[in-house]
Amino acid sequence: MTFEEMPFRPPMEVNSVLVRGTQSCTWNKCKFCYMSQGYKFKYATLEYMENEILEQIKYIPPCPSIFIIGSNPFTLPFDVLKGYAGLLRKYFPDFTEISMHSRLSDVRKKTGKELHDLYELGFRHLYIGTESGNDEALSIMNKGHNVDQACEVLTRLDTVGIQYTCQYIIGMAGKGKGLESGKATAQFINRIHARRVMSTGLTSFSGSELPEMIARGEFVEASEKEKLEEMLIFFETLTANIFFEGIHYLNPLRYRFQTSNIKNKKNVIEEIKNYLNKYSEKELEEMVNRKAMYTL
Repeated sequence: MTFEEMPFRPPMEVNSVLVRGTQSCTWNKCKFCYMSQGYKFKYATLEYMENEILEQIKYIPPCPSIFIIGSNPFTLPFDVLKGYAGLLRKYFPDFTEISMHSRLSDVRKKTGKELHDLYELGFRHLYIGTESGNDEALSIMNKGHNVDQACEVLTRLDTVGIQYTCQYIIGMAGKGKGLESGKATAQFINRIHARRVMSTGLTSFSGSELPEMIARGEFVEASEKEKLEEMLIFFETLTANIFFEGIHYLNPLRYRFQTSNIKNKKNVIEEIKNYLNKYSEKELEEMVNRKAMYTL
């Protein structure tokens, strides 16, 4: 079998064993996303995965973490995921955890016993596109869930011990909604128990529906100043202890720190305030230069 879609992984999985799980996305309706458009959904056979493992095994340390590639491999049936875990355990008997991307709906359709058993098999961490704590933003971008539904699903993961990283798109609510969205997203994160929050700034990419929405006047982008204002109120409202991973180049400013470190959190808040006070809206637009950003 062959996969046409290019592999991708979160930056923090740089030292993980990478094995292909799926191609494309079972949803493919988020209006800001172009990543898996035009690809037929398929998943790796055990034979395919084994061949991938054998090609790289001599370069891998004895106790690795493992990342299964794909937009949402956790959508696969329990028995398929169980087969993957068995194969990975065969070649990496001391692996620390299996991580992958997941939609909330992928978690929702699994029973409590299946989630528990998957944890026991080594599935310990999921990257989940929660994106925002603002229900209006989630609706505009057609995420397929609301905040209460996200909290309900993530609580099921807490119950069995599967940890998760929540993705946060700054500016997703559009112009004039930054303060509301930043506060709501922090309140959402305060309700759950995420290991990490990984942020990017909303960017209109070719191949997604977003450029057409903007051209039709259905969506007006937030300025870089408003994105910074959203970041500021997010950190000011946040009380949860999470690792904030915001160094992706799509962020208006880039930060990476544990939010329980009060000194670091205070420094981040003060730096954002300084940027807002020191630079004009035009200067911030030029500094970020979002128009030059063409890909994730």
